[in-house]
Amino acid sequence: MDATTPLNPEAQRKQDRARKRKAILAGGVVLGLGAAVTLAAWSDDVFANGTFTTGSFELQGSTTADAGDFKNYDGPTGTPADTASLSFTMAPLDIAPGDVNYAPFWLRVNGTQDALITIPSVSGTTPALNTQLSYKIYTGAPTCDAAGVASAAAKIAYSKNSIDGAAADISAGNQVTAPQAPSSVPLCITVTAVADQTLLPQGASTTITWRFTGTSVNGT
Repeated sequence: MDATTPLNPEAQRKQDRARKRKAILAGGVVLGLGAAVTLAAWSDDVFANGTFTTGSFELQGSTTADAGDFKNYDGPTGTPADTASLSFTMAPLDIAPGDVNYAPFWLRVNGTQDALITIPSVSGTTPALNTQLSYKIYTGAPTCDAAGVASAAAKIAYSKNSIDGAAADISAGNQVTAPQAPSSVPLCITVTAVADQTLLPQGASTTITWRFTGTSVNGT
């Protein structure tokens, strides 16, 4: 039998099966080579880190601006319980209708960030008198008196028409930022009695407490 002699059916089936096995084996060789190439890929790492340290923050006040006079003054519930005693220009017990009283106060931050100042509450101990008193807090006044608050440099930062326990109104653009020590920002607190003598009770006394809150300013 030569190459031109037709195969019988059985021989033809054997020849076809042999070809398929060779094709499958050849395909297996190709797949095996492909897997070997993938496993040979390069791999490497790069690492980076950063160290973060928290800052410190303590709002302090002073009635004299002397470096040694600044204290935390954390209020009646603080530890220790301590509130700054303001020095008004007139005797607070002698106020009369229309009188204006002036007291300087300085703020700073003992820490690593400046503080944006708000006054969330101003309270007094005698409601009948509280409603007849108003206050303004100036920034930029060269002196804490009538001439100082009337100067062009003085700006009203906070105010309220009565001592009602509520937060102080903040004048747009004049909100105070307390700097980091040793710098400080001076304020001038004024308290004005109602001018109508029929409204101002005689012989009354009230203790007014301003609560200053500082919120750290990011990036300072």
